[in-house]
Amino acid sequence: MKQLIEYVLQANDSLMSSGFPGFIHIAGAIVIILLGRWLARHTRGLFTAAMAKTDTHVNQKVVYTIEQIIYYGIFSIAISFALIVLGVPINSIILFFGLFLVLVGLAFQTTLNNLAATIIFVVFQTYKPGDWIDVLNGTFGQVKRIQLFTTVILTQPKNMVTIPNGVIMEGNIINYSELGYRRVDIAITITYESDLMKAKQIMEQILAQNELVLDDPKPVVGVENLSPRGVEFYLWPFTLVEHYYDTLFAVTEEVKLKLMEAGITIPVLRQDVKLIQPESVEA
Repeated sequence: MKQLIEYVLQANDSLMSSGFPGFIHIAGAIVIILLGRWLARHTRGLFTAAMAKTDTHVNQKVVYTIEQIIYYGIFSIAISFALIVLGVPINSIILFFGLFLVLVGLAFQTTLNNLAATIIFVVFQTYKPGDWIDVLNGTFGQVKRIQLFTTVILTQPKNMVTIPNGVIMEGNIINYSELGYRRVDIAITITYESDLMKAKQIMEQILAQNELVLDDPKPVVGVENLSPRGVEFYLWPFTLVEHYYDTLFAVTEEVKLKLMEAGITIPVLRQDVKLIQPESVEA
């Protein structure tokens, strides 16, 4: 046994004197790789379990891609540490991975941008299928699918819109499903001759009696501006996100009818045109 140990030590010294890593370094590198592989699998498993518990209904390709990125990302880090233990200069490893990432980034810039946005949306739950969102300053609808590089939204006019996730991430994202309700902005103008307080009372009563309007947050009726056309009111009822347009249409229609019944006038733009007759020229 003693001779075997001496032989191993001599072989180790011979390898190291020749510029090769010794047995201890090789063993350490193997241990690091095995631990890195175990950690990569364990982390991937935790992510898979977390996605199974959360009811996200995300496209399975997205989940699979993120799982692979987690696994190979951690495993690559473990390999890097193993190479350092074997004596590879850390600067060379950093340079290699840096050049690799730059080349991949240049070749797949748009694709990687969309993929990165997808990962952020899924991991941080920015939105999920079924949520009502407003993106790109006006694209309002319900999320149907989060795909590998795009998001499919069913807009209110019943159009399926597919938007790259990188484009969505560059702008503001309003997720109305976080609170479950949305404010409806309705502008009403009455003439100065009309009874202001009576008009306000009618509009408050309409909001209080409408089944689609929520009691909390409390709806608001107020004078917003005194314009040349008349007194401008703003009605701010809150409703469930999916009832937004139903509330907008129903309240606007009822306000018009009730104000007309009460003799309150809504101004109409008019323009007076004067025709100037040319003076007859005496012969």
